[in-house]
Amino acid sequence: MLQFDRHARDKGYIATPSYTQVIEPVNRKGLNRWMRYRREFEPLLPVLEPMLRHWGYSADATS
Repeated sequence: MLQFDRHARDKGYIATPSYTQVIEPVNRKGLNRWMRYRREFEPLLPVLEPMLRHWGYSADATS
């Protein structure tokens, strides 16, 4: 999982139209973009926070 792009590249062939996207690393431009919509997410944060913590993310605006 940590090197999915390398695995896809080594495989040589992926039968989907998105092959070029699958071999690219994760795009980090969208990181924390959700903060723009934090007010809308507020009611969901009690449900989302355990999952965020599990995967090492934070709901804090400073993170």
